[in-house]
Amino acid sequence: MPSGFTVAGWAIDTGAESGTGVDAVHVYAYPNPGSGAAPIFLGGATYGLERPDVGAVFAPQFTRAGFSIGPIQLAPGPYLPVAFPHSTVSGQFSPPMTATITVGPEPDQTVALLTSDGAHVTRVRDSLRRGEPRFKDALAALEADANRALAVGPMSVMDKPITPPSGDKHDYMSQAPYWWPNPSTANGRPYIRRDGQRNPEIDRIPDRPNLGRLDDAVSSLGLAYFLTSREDYAQHAAHLVRVWFLDPGTRMNPNLRFGQGIPGIAKGRPAGIVETRFLPDIIDGVTFVRASAAWSTSDDAAFKAWMREYLDWLLTSPLGLEENRRGNNQETWYDVQVAALALYTEQPELARSNFEDAKTDIREEFEPDGRQPARTRTHARVGLQRLQFDGLHPLGLAR
Repeated sequence: MPSGFTVAGWAIDTGAESGTGVDAVHVYAYPNPGSGAAPIFLGGATYGLERPDVGAVFAPQFTRAGFSIGPIQLAPGPYLPVAFPHSTVSGQFSPPMTATITVGPEPDQTVALLTSDGAHVTRVRDSLRRGEPRFKDALAALEADANRALAVGPMSVMDKPITPPSGDKHDYMSQAPYWWPNPSTANGRPYIRRDGQRNPEIDRIPDRPNLGRLDDAVSSLGLAYFLTSREDYAQHAAHLVRVWFLDPGTRMNPNLRFGQGIPGIAKGRPAGIVETRFLPDIIDGVTFVRASAAWSTSDDAAFKAWMREYLDWLLTSPLGLEENRRGNNQETWYDVQVAALALYTEQPELARSNFEDAKTDIREEFEPDGRQPARTRTHARVGLQRLQFDGLHPLGLAR
């Protein structure tokens, strides 16, 4: 085991009438077990983390029984980590929980990411652990973002006041931004296009901005956890992701049938798929917190299953197939999502074929001088050209 590890587990007192019966966990490490060497006090663990598995076995009152402390820095050698839970029933520290470990040199632990350079992020983490000042200002800015994110959400597709045409609020829904009521008809339908003019009416449906807020929060919290090991960051990131993707009462169905609909014209359009371009970033946020007790193996399996099902929808639905032929920034972001989700769901051949198709698309969409002909025929061309370039960056990293 390398230095920089985390000690995590759960602790309860079944004699508690309410709550978990534990209010603190102190962790020590005994060097060279049996040698009589003095223990090293590692600190008080963060206690009260969600452990639904514990609540399921004992009782719901014990759900928040998890604890975690780390990263722990120890010199190489054998140790006996000991966790002492403090009981609110007896008022005493209970008999310890132990496990023998051997700390060795740090192996290569580069984190595998979809949209960022995992090797660089890992080097930043290791530099901060060594106490080097180079990245401290950047870390302080990130922690400020993560602290604000602790107050965000949770968000859900169930928050919208409007029900999609399917009758199921679990379906994501949004409205095309440049379409307005028709002044020539009594009911304003079919809507008409006003190029480059955003209709504020679209803000009545919060799924699109809520997905963006989820991306911002999970990205900040996940990276902050990876660099600091603060369990409150991992716990909130995990909670946000479970509410949006996994919990039966609030989860989003893995499709975008009703994205960027136009009243009187279409219930949903291929263009709506660009709104899930945040998914690879959210996946990276989840990757950062996988080492935390706040994110269980069952969470990870369910999240990956959701992404696999959404990828299948992208590849087989009429809207997805049409989006793959758009020839503009929307097709680029379609390629980003297919490549990233294929890699995340362990389908490398699919990702590889998608990269080859994307290279052909790029040659067709750009002139030798860098112009994008498909984007020069709209008043929103500058923003859309920027969106095109933004999509090429994660596509290159994923490759």
